[in-house]
Amino acid sequence: MAERARKRRMTQRLSTPLLALLLLAVALFAWERLATRAPAAGAESASRSELQTQPQSATRGRETRGGEIYYGPRNSLAVLPFADRSAAADQAAQALGFAGEVLERLVDVPGLQATARRSAFFFRDASVPRRVIAERLRSAWLLSGEWRNEDGRLAVTAALYDARRDRELWRKDYAGRLSDLPALRDALVADVLDAFPQLGTRGLATAGAIHPEAWLALQQGLYRADPLANPPNDRPDDPLNGVDLPAAQASLQAALDLDPGYEAARL
Repeated sequence: MAERARKRRMTQRLSTPLLALLLLAVALFAWERLATRAPAAGAESASRSELQTQPQSATRGRETRGGEIYYGPRNSLAVLPFADRSAAADQAAQALGFAGEVLERLVDVPGLQATARRSAFFFRDASVPRRVIAERLRSAWLLSGEWRNEDGRLAVTAALYDARRDRELWRKDYAGRLSDLPALRDALVADVLDAFPQLGTRGLATAGAIHPEAWLALQQGLYRADPLANPPNDRPDDPLNGVDLPAAQASLQAALDLDPGYEAARL
């Protein structure tokens, strides 16, 4: 027992500096991706303003096929960032983390073309019309949602939107304890896949258990290390100015302390 405890302490001491280096690498990679793939902050604001004011009848610059606007293949889907609907509006990390996990499950479905997270999560502005988002992402389907966690009781609403027909196929509510999150997530994924009966669910693993507090700590850590969620503030020339790497490292370490076997917290 003493030898096992000694090895565990040694592993934790070694993992701390490695965790810091990994966090820095993730943050730098995310910023590089933002700088090369997404518009600058000013351009992003202008782009969204143009999207909101552009007449719906305008077709200039749009891709059309057979005289109709092209929204991507019929099996294309984008998962948009879920909105934080908590009373204190302080659960953005949880909402984004849950949407990200839904996307990860859908990516594993053979034959489904899921839009990359970095592209879909650019559209965090709810005022942009869904059909415009679908056109820009070349996604025939959009999954959006809302998240609320009240003392461990989850209330999630999700909606599946059909861009080609410009209608909501369904809007459903999901509720449960935070410990039920994997099952709740997989129930949502199953409802989405009902719109694609030709694909099936081959290869999807069943939901696994989570440590609720460790999951919350993980989402906080990933959120604090994400330059896309924490853009530069007082020093725009510093790409990591808005990122709090020490706080991110502390959150990820807290997740590991709560659940030493939590591989997701090891990046």
